[in-house]
Amino acid sequence: MVNDILVVGGSGYLGSNFAEKFKKENPTSKVAIYDQIYPTNKGLMKLIDNFYSGDINDKQIEDIIHKDKYDTIINFAALRAYPVQRKLGGSIDYDFLKSTPLNRTNVQGVKNL
Repeated sequence: MVNDILVVGGSGYLGSNFAEKFKKENPTSKVAIYDQIYPTNKGLMKLIDNFYSGDINDKQIEDIIHKDKYDTIINFAALRAYPVQRKLGGSIDYDFLKSTPLNRTNVQGVKNL
């Protein structure tokens, strides 16, 4: 049974909806969000127990996990590739030439967790 969860990337669309639904269905569980940005959903801030500001690669996340004793960590932190227009066809493609920030968050950040 999950008691206390830390939702990494919990300020985005998926993470915030998950955190809100989980807390409503498990009111006795401690639910915290760890993200670089403050949640735009003000109702969510009233529901959750803690909000921590930081990058997924920061060492402080380790301290938070151990100090506050979260049973489960759920990761929604991710960066998406920048959409760019193709010269032919007009469809959206992804610019993987700018993948250093993507790799830092989407790969290294998960390894850090």
